[in-house]
Amino acid sequence: MKKHIFTLGATALVSIGIADAASADTDTHKVKAGETLFSISQQHNVTVEDLKKWNGLSSTLIYANQTLQIGSTSTDSPSSSTPTTTSSNHTYTVKSGDTLYRIAKNNGTSVQQLKEWNNLSSHLIYVNQVLKISGTGTVSSSPSAPVQEKTNETPASPAPSNSKSYKVQPGDTMWSVAQRHGISISQLKQWNNLSSNTIYINQVLQVGGQAAAQAKPSTPSTSTPAPAPAQESKSVSKEITVEATAYTAYCAGCSGITATGIDLRSNPNRKVIAVDPRVIPLGSRVYVEGYGEAIAGDTGGAIKGTRVDLFMASQSSALNWGRKTVKLQILD
Repeated sequence: MKKHIFTLGATALVSIGIADAASADTDTHKVKAGETLFSISQQHNVTVEDLKKWNGLSSTLIYANQTLQIGSTSTDSPSSSTPTTTSSNHTYTVKSGDTLYRIAKNNGTSVQQLKEWNNLSSHLIYVNQVLKISGTGTVSSSPSAPVQEKTNETPASPAPSNSKSYKVQPGDTMWSVAQRHGISISQLKQWNNLSSNTIYINQVLQVGGQAAAQAKPSTPSTSTPAPAPAQESKSVSKEITVEATAYTAYCAGCSGITATGIDLRSNPNRKVIAVDPRVIPLGSRVYVEGYGEAIAGDTGGAIKGTRVDLFMASQSSALNWGRKTVKLQILD
């Protein structure tokens, strides 16, 4: 979105929209204006880290008309997608780390055919979901948990079966979901077997339930609530000195939507800052002196290097902030 800096000029904020996905059964994606690695990863049901690895990227910075490789240039191991057969149709049971693209490639078919044969309206698949990989009809097998990225770590114990769940909305981050439900990021990752902070729109997350109450059923009133994510960890991975200005969501020409999809007009109390992704990665949890803990969720045309822009709910707050040199900590 576009925005004003209420001190020494205007900041042009990048608008973002989810562009039409590239053909799902091709090996490349041509970057469109406004796209980010995160939005492209969602379109193709892969991770940002996969895209960076496949394309030799050291940061999340991409450019319009850049051609990205979707999928490894080397052939995936056939054993990872060996189909099982039934009496009339070939089927495949989804494993952790699978994507529609990988399953289609390993079984000599296309993503579009897989979606048609299984009545899928998106690229989202689940661990232990049974997919038809030939023939017609729909497999009625119920999905279990969403597919997670492969990891060498031993999966943590999931949340109990009677725990609550939450469906990820546009603009959500792991931090905002944890804050909304009064839990920590580490608990969210443990309950959902996540190895990173990457989440996806429409992903269903376990967000707790009666797990704490089961530990002390006779004295629920004395149970200690889970800490808020802002207090969960103050481990600092990096500290820099930045020049900080401020902006609002209601300047002339502003859309109110950040580069990562956060609707600032609907969430005026969100702590969001605009950054240069080459210095502070988008989605990072940060602490800004005099502003507090926030999400690096936006970019701006004038935001370069160690310059940042802080979102304020009102014009008067932005004017009161002015321009300051402050300390910024990137939190783990």
